[in-house]
Amino acid sequence: MKKTILLFLIASTFYDHANCQITKGNWLVGGNASFAFSNAGPRDNSSKTTDLRLVPNIGYFFMNKFAGGVQLSFNREHIKYGASNNFSTFKNYSMGPFVRYYFLDVDGQYNILMEGSYQFGNDKVETTNSTSNNSTNIISFSAGPVIYFNSSIGIEFLLNYSSTGTSGYNGRGNSFGIGIGLQIHLEKDKN
Repeated sequence: MKKTILLFLIASTFYDHANCQITKGNWLVGGNASFAFSNAGPRDNSSKTTDLRLVPNIGYFFMNKFAGGVQLSFNREHIKYGASNNFSTFKNYSMGPFVRYYFLDVDGQYNILMEGSYQFGNDKVETTNSTSNNSTNIISFSAGPVIYFNSSIGIEFLLNYSSTGTSGYNGRGNSFGIGIGLQIHLEKDKN
C-alpha cells in the first residue's frame, strides 16, 4: 500500500507540470508491447499458448496534433498441444507507415489519439513436422487515451483492431485487443 501511495504522489508531481509536445516539428519515439499466456482444454489434452508482441515506432509531427512515421513489429506465438511434444510457433516480422492524430488541445495533460497503420512482412510458421514462410500484410487501427507525466513522456491505453492477410491462405485474420504504450516526444530545436 505504501508503494502505491508513493507511486501516486510521484506521478501527481509530474502530472501537475505536464505539457505535451504534439506540435509541428517535434519527433515521436516509442512503441507498445503486449504479452499473453493462456491454457485451454482439459488437463490431459490442454494447449498452452504464449504470445509476445513488440511494436517500436518513430514519427514526426508534420502539423500540430498530426504525426506520421514508421513502425516495426515483432510477434511470436507459441502453442504446445497437450501432453505430447506437438507444437506450433508463429513468428511475424513486419514494417510499414503509420499516421496518428491527437484530438484534444496540444497543451493538455490528457489527450485522445487515433492511429492507422499498414505493415508488410514475413510470417514463419514452425510445427512439429514442418516449416513454412509466407508474406503478410497487416492493416491496424488503434484509439484511446494518453496521459502525459511531463512535457516529454506519455503512456497510452489503446483499443486495437488488426486485419492480417497471408499469402497462400484465403481470407484475412481479424483480431481485437488492448495494449499499453509509451511515447517520448522530442522537442524541436528552438534555434
